[in-house]
Amino acid sequence: MKNIFKYSRIALMATAVLAFAACSDDDEKYTPAEWDAADNFADVYFPTAEITEELEPEAPTEINIPIKRRNTSGDISVPIKVLNNDDNVFVVGTANFKAGEEETTVKVTFPSASTGTPYNLQVAIEGPEYVSSWSQNIMFSYNVTRIKWNVIGTGTYTYTAFFNGDDPGLTLYQRDDQPTLYKIPNWGYGVEFFFNWNTKTNAITVQTQFIGYNHPSYGPVYVEDDGPYIGPSYYDPETRTFYFSTYYYCSAGGFGEDVEKFTLD
Repeated sequence: MKNIFKYSRIALMATAVLAFAACSDDDEKYTPAEWDAADNFADVYFPTAEITEELEPEAPTEINIPIKRRNTSGDISVPIKVLNNDDNVFVVGTANFKAGEEETTVKVTFPSASTGTPYNLQVAIEGPEYVSSWSQNIMFSYNVTRIKWNVIGTGTYTYTAFFNGDDPGLTLYQRDDQPTLYKIPNWGYGVEFFFNWNTKTNAITVQTQFIGYNHPSYGPVYVEDDGPYIGPSYYDPETRTFYFSTYYYCSAGGFGEDVEKFTLD
């Protein structure tokens, strides 16, 4: 069970910035632009702007992107414009709506995507029959990487620098194509904790990463390796324990630093 510390060692610096904008009577006057959508246009949009995921190499290389319209009259087929297609690995289908149907999907396949390589697809909706120049949510981005993670074992993570307490039953994974990269899912506030471990030198580096927690006053909280200040991270094979030198901080300053540990069962 982990709990948030009261920040006894916080060194937060709060600054307030006031921005003023001036206007004058001789500002240039603008004429509203002319409406450019067709009569009874479909008003199509993407309910989700972006999807990022990792897939096991044996998982299906496809995704069905949700897409909606506000005008549900008639059968329509909406062509999808491709803005970016890394290495041309993505094959993008068409959005087909039946009369009265508000939501459908666009099928995207990427069978030629290589393992370990990140790919990005960006698409948009165009055409006066479907959108206007003022339409929102007409672009979508998909990021995918096919990665195999191998289970190393389970264990307990002990928090001391920002959280306080033990988090048992967590699983340690090693990336198959990058064997020095490890992760512990469901760490912190439900995120993945990444670190690099060179088994030959026993050198460990905690990656700089978001811990899943947004402080109500100071915003996102991050963790990074604090080896230069409190000693290097390392693994002790006798106790099957990883020792992580951690420093927790936000944009306003630091919350705390300490050596935390993950002990394999």
